[in-house]
Amino acid sequence: GIFRGVTLPPPPKAPMPPKATQTRGAGRPAAAGGGALGSRAPPRPSARSTALPLIVLDAPNIGMRHGKATKGGTFSSRGVALAADFFRLAGHRVVGFVPDYLLDLEKVAERKRVQRLGKAFEGDVRSSQVPDDVLLLQKLASEGILVGTPPQDYDDSYSIRYAQAHGGYVVTNDMYRDHVQSVKGDPKERERQRGWTKTHLISYTFVQDEFLPNPNFSFQGAD
Repeated sequence: GIFRGVTLPPPPKAPMPPKATQTRGAGRPAAAGGGALGSRAPPRPSARSTALPLIVLDAPNIGMRHGKATKGGTFSSRGVALAADFFRLAGHRVVGFVPDYLLDLEKVAERKRVQRLGKAFEGDVRSSQVPDDVLLLQKLASEGILVGTPPQDYDDSYSIRYAQAHGGYVVTNDMYRDHVQSVKGDPKERERQRGWTKTHLISYTFVQDEFLPNPNFSFQGAD
């Protein structure tokens, strides 16, 4: 036979049964790196996580969506954390932009007081200006996930430009039509921006505390 002349070692005594293992990614759809996004929690980061695209969170949009699903329409800071964790656990770098005042305890507390009184405070106080847990947003900022923007600026512009500059995608249910319409004098650039929004915006929803990105979304270049 093929082992003629070769001394084989004796088999080990009382071999231990193999431990049960789970195939990487078995039973769950791929969450990143190619193909459609899954609805379950993604796998933990791997050695190839550096190849995954940047994810930019439209944090106010996400907070309001989760608040609508769980808290009757308030800005849910937990919703932002849930979305961030979903993509971080998949190995993506995650960053989100919020106006500075959403990270300021005193300013948010003042808005809450005015909201309860039903009076105007620098204009109408919208729910999107009153997060329910500023400390959680501050924690996300300390971890480098949330970044404040000047309150007079349009925070969506930061999300869009940062994603474009770094080959990223924006998690939002906003179609950013106002961004496209803001491009003046250059029809080709307007169409380029329109095309980008069609391929780089990840829509989503929540089922209570479960974050669900659009299962039909695919990253560019995915098979």
